[in-house]
Amino acid sequence: MPVELERAIEGLYTTFERYPLPVRVDMSPYRDSEAELGAIRRRGLRQLTASDLNSFAFHAMTAVGDSDLFRYTLPRLLELLAQEELAVDAEIVIGKLSYAGWEGWPESEQRSIRSFLMACWLKGMNCEESCRGMTSVLFSSRLHKLRWSCRLI
Repeated sequence: MPVELERAIEGLYTTFERYPLPVRVDMSPYRDSEAELGAIRRRGLRQLTASDLNSFAFHAMTAVGDSDLFRYTLPRLLELLAQEELAVDAEIVIGKLSYAGWEGWPESEQRSIRSFLMACWLKGMNCEESCRGMTSVLFSSRLHKLRWSCRLI
């Protein structure tokens, strides 16, 4: 993993460490609490695996939890995304930022996310075709507003 990306990921952990795991989490009655949150409650954030977070990554905020739970898990979700370990499409995870209203978050949080996205973009520009998944997400038309705010175009 490129040094810039490692730094950006560490920056995410530092920036979002103020968000604790919520004690109470609202979720759809159609979701299984253990499947969605069991590992999140039992393990430290950095010990969560892609299989622990795949379902949550897809259902975050729409069927499970709120933006505070999303912010708690965000550094690990983005780290796993950068490592291309999550089974959930990058566009879904990155798209959750808009759903959470990240543009209204504190500037330090926005800056940390921008740094991460820029590092992913640079990684994609400097690697083989097989590892450009994140780069294609950053250039997707659905995320035009996100790209613009990150000054990637």
